[in-house]
Amino acid sequence: MLNLSSTSSLLCIESPMTDSANRNGIARWIVLALPGIMLLDHLATGIVTSWLAGVPMLQALSHFDSNWYNSIVANGYTEQSLAFFPLYPALLKLIQSVTSQLLPTQITGVVFSTVLFAVFCILTATISDDAKWQEGLLAPRTVSGWFCFVYGPASYVLHSNHTEALFLLLSLAAFAASKSGRWIWAALFAGLCADVCHTQHRHADS
Repeated sequence: MLNLSSTSSLLCIESPMTDSANRNGIARWIVLALPGIMLLDHLATGIVTSWLAGVPMLQALSHFDSNWYNSIVANGYTEQSLAFFPLYPALLKLIQSVTSQLLPTQITGVVFSTVLFAVFCILTATISDDAKWQEGLLAPRTVSGWFCFVYGPASYVLHSNHTEALFLLLSLAAFAASKSGRWIWAALFAGLCADVCHTQHRHADS
């Protein structure tokens, strides 16, 4: 198996985030800056692509699983949508009810997921800058690793109308609680994680 750590060090593209970088606060800045740049980049790319393709932005935001969540929020579950677990659409429905449907479901989902992803990044930055967490598995280890996570090909799901941001935040909470010995909280957050991500089964016409 390819050792990415040794290979990256040879190419001089990987720098530790839990050594000297943490002591002067650079790690926290990097953890927060890269997602911010990614969000602005994806926003600009989405607007330009939508304009060039002549596709309305709301339609562009309704592709893939997002369209299923829009349907569940608007019309409830059908036989075809049973593969999608209920926590995320239930929270979207709650937000829509509280805000009197101020925004379309697609936009509400984008705002909701972006806020969740921002909270995840802030907590991750706090962990990466705290010495007691640096020996564990929760703190980002390298700049290049964090960059690949934030800028991966499917990273758009972290701030669009999808479940990944919610799952990330809940899973981080579960691991953090277990590391702190708060097993009841860890079990609660892990259980909520299991109620977020859908199964791989799809109806034939999906």
